[in-house]
Amino acid sequence: MIISPGNVGRFTKNDLITWKFTCVIADLPTTIGTSPALKVYEEGSNVEFNGGVTATFDYDGKTGLNEAIIDTSNAAYNVGKHYDVFISAGVAGAVSQVGIVVGHFALIPEPADLRAVNSGSTGATAGKLELTAGLYVTGETGKSAIKAVGGAANASLQAGAGFLVVGGAASAAQLSSPGFAIYGGPGTATKQAGVGMIVGAGVKDAAGSPALGMLVLSSHPSNYGGHSEFDSDGDINALSIVGNGAAASTYVVNTVQLTAFGATSALLITGDAAPAIDVLGDVLVEGNTTLAPGAADTDALKLTPTGTGKAINAIGQIYVAPTNTNDDALKLVPNGAGKSINATGLLIKKNTALANFMFTMTDSTTNAPKTGLTVTATRSIDGAAFAAAANSVSEVSSGWYKISLAATDVNGTVIALRFSATGANDRDLTIVTQT
Repeated sequence: MIISPGNVGRFTKNDLITWKFTCVIADLPTTIGTSPALKVYEEGSNVEFNGGVTATFDYDGKTGLNEAIIDTSNAAYNVGKHYDVFISAGVAGAVSQVGIVVGHFALIPEPADLRAVNSGSTGATAGKLELTAGLYVTGETGKSAIKAVGGAANASLQAGAGFLVVGGAASAAQLSSPGFAIYGGPGTATKQAGVGMIVGAGVKDAAGSPALGMLVLSSHPSNYGGHSEFDSDGDINALSIVGNGAAASTYVVNTVQLTAFGATSALLITGDAAPAIDVLGDVLVEGNTTLAPGAADTDALKLTPTGTGKAINAIGQIYVAPTNTNDDALKLVPNGAGKSINATGLLIKKNTALANFMFTMTDSTTNAPKTGLTVTATRSIDGAAFAAAANSVSEVSSGWYKISLAATDVNGTVIALRFSATGANDRDLTIVTQT
């Protein structure tokens, strides 16, 4: 007779399973002799095998006590299967022991210990559903590990959420809680605190392509491996950040912080048939705005229009107000030979003709706009002596006049223009060109 645990238990693939069993003949522990051995059957198969099996008979010199060790990392063992371990060779008391099962196990992990509400929970967890061994869910091939489907709508009720998390309500003295909160672990004196959440892309194959991004927000998720039933054909924002009223907080360091590492961009926004950034409404910047290039000889801000577009097209006010007294409303700091603003089409370009440069002339007595003048135009380039402009001045109307400045008239950085006529005040103007 073999005395054994019978069902050894449920285990995970790669576990090392060990148990003891005893051979008893006529109520006495008896040695199993004649080259004893153990083998295994997998459920649904009549093929015996001894892969990963180690047997010690008369364990530690104890007659009749035997030990079985099963190494489930062996390729013969498969997840989700049951196994019977039996004596494949051996005699005890002149009787063959072949075929006697000494243990049964399954490679199916134990489920989490779910204690029903009000049944087993005590103390601080009374009346709650507990997971005392964690929760581990593995989906079958091609299936979701966890799938929550909301109820369909009817004539009077909207569809239910597939997964709904609702925060706790506020009290008279305390704020309400968020519906879903993720916090990083606390740090130590030598290690930084953990981030709240990390989203990582899958590792690409050596011959394949990398993921399109660590996080993709799209109105057509099926383009990125998502479910097509959630594709939207309407106009929808990939991400909307909406502020309601005035946000007052003394403990928020940055609302959004973007930090680039290596050669990557902190933020890359690319428009495809639509603006890369489309701002509808006011843009209000409170406090200092400093644009400082990271490398030498690069521009702090560069606005380049396409075709007949404008480098800046502002309809309405652009309002930048510093928070503190004597602060700069807007500070653009170039690095090296870079420019504070490099906006094609925004400034007068050096050594490039400028047609129809407009200016007014006023009466030397009344200071009112004066018409009918013969205006002489001279210019000084970078502090040099004044010389005649290349082209003549023509009258427009109501005291307005114009001149087309030739490339030679603006072939410098600082250009001083003087317009004079009999009976009129001189009109002195200074312009700064851009290369």
